[in-house]
Amino acid sequence: MKNKIILFTSFLFLLIIFLMPAKIINKFLPAKSGVVISGIDGTVWSGKIGNLQLQGWSLEDIDFNTRVFSLITGKLGADVNIFKGDLIGNLAFELQDSKTVNLENANIKTSLSHFEKYIPFKGIELKGNLETRQVDLHILASRLTYLYGKTLWNDGAVTFNGKLWTLGNFELDWKTNEDGSIQAKILKGENILDIQGDINISKQGLLDFSGSISTGVDKSIFNAFLFFADGKQSNGRQALKFKKKIW
Repeated sequence: MKNKIILFTSFLFLLIIFLMPAKIINKFLPAKSGVVISGIDGTVWSGKIGNLQLQGWSLEDIDFNTRVFSLITGKLGADVNIFKGDLIGNLAFELQDSKTVNLENANIKTSLSHFEKYIPFKGIELKGNLETRQVDLHILASRLTYLYGKTLWNDGAVTFNGKLWTLGNFELDWKTNEDGSIQAKILKGENILDIQGDINISKQGLLDFSGSISTGVDKSIFNAFLFFADGKQSNGRQALKFKKKIW
């Protein structure tokens, strides 16, 4: 009889947990996460979110399945599908606070204009869409510590000082090296620059691009890249080099 009471009590306890309303998720949000959630429906384990605000991004119509282990360790983690808003797609995430975020298997699309504020040059507008394919990303203390997968810039165009340049499509294949540096190979794509090269981001936050473009592109575009020229033209190509401390 005693065992039956224990089993019945355990069953009721688990039932209560699994039927917890999704609105209780707000109580699990870290105080400094910067996340604002509204329009929550369903249970804490599986439900829908009407709107989610995070550091200037607005996401809508979200389905989620909570990761139990993340909650046990004091974090907010879930598998999500985003159908509307500043980005759409699916991913898994784990959020500890506003400076510590992990993304897994991110397959998303968003307008590249959202990233203009991160460009170290004024007067530049970005056109086209950014797409990720099976991207894993770790941010620790606001610093990128791990990146793997592919990112694509589709229908890329840039407006600079009022002039529009239509560029085409670009694809980068990212990986994280054993020394903690992050590297990307620029894959051959349908773009007027015929750009080739590599990007490396050191653990100390130094971004280093080494590559080249075709000398056969429109002169107005070509001349804009001469600011980053690395040596003389050779075999129909212009070598480029760029370094920038990003953290």
